[in-house]
Amino acid sequence: MKTDIIMDSVKVLSTILDIEEDTKLVHGTRVGVVCAWVAEALGMVPQQRWLYYSGLLHDIGAVGLPDHITHYAWQAPSELQSEIRAHPLKGMKLLTKIPLGAQVAEWVYLHHERYDGRGYPLGLAKEDVPLQAQIIRIADSLDLVIRSHGTNLLSLELLKEWGRTVSGREVSPALVQVLFDEVLNEERYQVLINMERLEQENERMSRLLNPGVNDDEDAQGDSELLNRISLVMAEVIDFKDRYTLGHSLRVAVYALAVARQYGIVRHGLLQDLALVAFLHDAGKVGVPGRVIGKKGPLTAREWQIMKKHPLMTEEVLQNSRFLKGLAASAAAHHERFDGMGYHKGFRGEEIPLLGRITAVADVFDALTSKRSYRGAWTVAEATEYLLKESGCQFDAEK
Repeated sequence: MKTDIIMDSVKVLSTILDIEEDTKLVHGTRVGVVCAWVAEALGMVPQQRWLYYSGLLHDIGAVGLPDHITHYAWQAPSELQSEIRAHPLKGMKLLTKIPLGAQVAEWVYLHHERYDGRGYPLGLAKEDVPLQAQIIRIADSLDLVIRSHGTNLLSLELLKEWGRTVSGREVSPALVQVLFDEVLNEERYQVLINMERLEQENERMSRLLNPGVNDDEDAQGDSELLNRISLVMAEVIDFKDRYTLGHSLRVAVYALAVARQYGIVRHGLLQDLALVAFLHDAGKVGVPGRVIGKKGPLTAREWQIMKKHPLMTEEVLQNSRFLKGLAASAAAHHERFDGMGYHKGFRGEEIPLLGRITAVADVFDALTSKRSYRGAWTVAEATEYLLKESGCQFDAEK
């Protein structure tokens, strides 16, 4: 069961990392699948699962950039260079908190090293760069080439030409040879450029590398492990905006306090509430930084983008075996008791109980925290606002 939870959590994290507005970028998906293919070709069967996970999560440290890191593949503003170069270290620190094994964190840390010694963060060269890090590197670069050219202008032959340009520079010549002689053929190339087929292959790979997982079994899992990994997810989510660091954890603390104040003591329900609070803003990772960090009022279009994030949260969690039962509650934190909220416009007790509690905690933390467009309110000011909105924005009982 612990393996199931880890696999499921990697899947959720990978989805969170690759959403942008309402688009699936599938960057991590493509990198993970290619890593698994290469590992298989090289006979690295014991490490194949971990390389697959590494590919899915290799950019976990880049979530704080204004836009998805793929936008900065070829040219990045000078003011973002230090943050971009820091993302492997940040990723390593996050991954050490998930029981994936120390090797996954190390490989992710080194995935921007180059065979010619011109990479970062350590400037390693040739055989000093672990083969696993080189595999992530070439899979990452392959995705960026496919993304930059577009499927209509690309072919397997053009990819082979690209391979010759990176051989001995980004990765070892031997690895490039394996990629094009033993891994990529026309069939697999078509998988990489077709979104539906790529997601099918990702699902196949997930099942292949995690035998014994049964979608029909009771997905209660190990609550302590699920809580631990969800806390890491919350940390990743909150990296999206420097003003919200620690937000999801504080929302969980406030939500649990509210629940206990009103007599909710059942451990299972409190556990679910904590998970809802940790993950309520998962969809916000897909909102561009220019919208989240804007100092002035949002335009109508920007509000439209912002209001999509609860829906994206719901879609992310619906794809989780262990968290799908909480998806509706996590997505309800911007609903209003009077029916004027979003994203579904639920009214009163149509709003899930855990969502109603999380909404109160979310607003309290937002008001008492500094934002790009205003200073922090005092606790007294925030409390007065909550009381004033009782029965309108919030459940009067909560």
